[in-house]
Amino acid sequence: MSQIDDPEREDAQMIEEAMQNTLTPEAVAAIAGAVKRMVTVDANVNEQIQWFAHTLANIVGGWTEQRRMAEELNAHIG
Repeated sequence: MSQIDDPEREDAQMIEEAMQNTLTPEAVAAIAGAVKRMVTVDANVNEQIQWFAHTLANIVGGWTEQRRMAEELNAHIG
């Protein structure tokens, strides 16, 4: 088994592949927005939640693109 130089980056790559292979960009953007707002009483859990949210946002092109997609989805819902 080879040593991983940056396990966090490797985890992010696996998440990115799974999301891109199973969900639309719009779904990823919606999930990123929902996850970003989650807060718990555990600081370590909050840090992990934020890492996950940022990973998802990066999949769709960053937070600006995530917000644009979320606004577009909201416009279609209403």
